Amino acid sequence: MTWQSKSAAIAIAIMAMSLHSSSVQAMPEQGKVVAGQGEIARPDEKTMVINQKTDRLALDWQKFNIAKDEKVHFDQNSKSAIALNRVVGDGRSIIDGSLSAKGHVFVINPNGVLFGKNSSVDVGGLVASTANVTDDDMRNFAQGKGDLGLQIAAGREASVINAGTIKAEGGLVALHATNVENTGSSRMRAARLSSPQQRTSASQPTRRASSTSR
Repeated sequence: MTWQSKSAAIAIAIMAMSLHSSSVQAMPEQGKVVAGQGEIARPDEKTMVINQKTDRLALDWQKFNIAKDEKVHFDQNSKSAIALNRVVGDGRSIIDGSLSAKGHVFVINPNGVLFGKNSSVDVGGLVASTANVTDDDMRNFAQGKGDLGLQIAAGREASVINAGTIKAEGGLVALHATNVENTGSSRMRAARLSSPQQRTSASQPTRRASSTSR
């Protein structure tokens, strides 16, 4: 695929995502704590709060979408806290609403992650990746038994696209996929745009060196 056709495909994806999120209530679905301690609460139909009680929390979701009028907040005790979210269902994650946390939020979806033009991300650090993460990876990471090695499967063409606003002051934003597009606005210490040839290690994002910023 040429760069022109890739750019056109990305533009179409962003347009379709905006149309979808403007008319449909999304919200993450069928969340389950895999390791660590936390609770998922729904104060109202457009708000979700994940009360994270351990420094590291690993969760599985069937879907992880946020429409433009919806809010998802991770209630974390410290800036070093990490919430690892793995999407196990089909379909990419479409985030076009508000995602917030004091600490770090990881969104791992092998089918892709798209931050729409209406999205507002305000976190300590962000990792969005299309890597494969095993059950053992989830448990070991949540229990502090090592880094989370993010490796993209050969031949996987899913994208991570940011067309919105990402704020991660003092932290790192890592967009990790075969195809990465960052056309939105970002406020962060550093940005990392990773190709599948790069094995990204996610443990303490605020302490890792930066690579490129766009």
